[in-house]
Amino acid sequence: MNAKLKTTEFTINEEEKVRADMYNFLASILQREPSDDLVKSYTQLNGDDTPVGKSFSILSDLASKIPSGDIRSEYQDLFKDFFIFKRKNGILEVRMHTNNKEAKWSKEIHRALPQIFTIIGADRKNEVIILTGTGDFWLSEFDNESWAEIEKDNQTFRQENYDWEYLDAHKLCENLLWNIDVPIISAINGPGFHTEFPLLCDLTLCAEDTKFFEGHLKVGLVPGDGQFLVFQKLLGLKRANWYMFTSEAFNAKQAFEWGVVNEVIPREKLLDRAWELAEQIMKNDRVTRRLTTAVTRRYWKRIFTDDFSHHVTSEMYAMMTSDIKNHGHGDQDLPEIFDHLKK
Repeated sequence: MNAKLKTTEFTINEEEKVRADMYNFLASILQREPSDDLVKSYTQLNGDDTPVGKSFSILSDLASKIPSGDIRSEYQDLFKDFFIFKRKNGILEVRMHTNNKEAKWSKEIHRALPQIFTIIGADRKNEVIILTGTGDFWLSEFDNESWAEIEKDNQTFRQENYDWEYLDAHKLCENLLWNIDVPIISAINGPGFHTEFPLLCDLTLCAEDTKFFEGHLKVGLVPGDGQFLVFQKLLGLKRANWYMFTSEAFNAKQAFEWGVVNEVIPREKLLDRAWELAEQIMKNDRVTRRLTTAVTRRYWKRIFTDDFSHHVTSEMYAMMTSDIKNHGHGDQDLPEIFDHLKK
């Protein structure tokens, strides 16, 4: 006996279809940041006085109130003195600055970096991070005035050194490695110091005039902030020792040849290339992309778990005992190092 299945056709009117689109649009906003193309398409809807037309108008009005590619104001406002943010389709660019010029190394930005690494890592709308600087220098100079606030006398230094230097030094590298679960591309925009954290990123690009150096010993300190540890692994022990004991700089061409950076790019094309790579990475499956990042980070996590604290502690002990002006942050030797980078 053959039985025929009875089928029923359903017709969805235009008003219901538009209402469903509205619900989908609202759901996309609640779940994750809508793409720029999605927002733009809804803002272009035109409505009239009909039920369907009114729905179009509501949807267009909702879309027009979404700041396309904007950043959550919670950390945009909090870190405006240190970073400028740009986000598009899941890619977040973080640009260091001081008064919208080349970034200076102050105790405030030293603390802001590990904090922003944790916050942007917790924001699930960020799928690829681009880290860069402003102008022609990665970090242009040391902000002696800032550091002098905690180094004005030995008692103040002893009380505040743990928070501002020991703890923040640990968290700068640790928060980047442990708290950001997505690929990070660094675009080193020129000479500077404290290049340990851009070199820890998954991909590192640099401008043609970038120079790298390890200058702690020159100012009377143990190289303990992670720079020398990174050099040991990327340069090899003998070459890292050479640049640590001599405080000489090596250039971008050498860095590329030795596998320290992935590409050397003209400065005017540096960020475009970083965005191109980020967009290429975004084409991969989200879960696979994040888990692959976790695999690549294991190498650095093991190294920093084993050795980093010993490096930092040695530097802090030297600060407390060495007879050097302002515990190594004085203005006697550092300008000479900066001039060395800017030649």
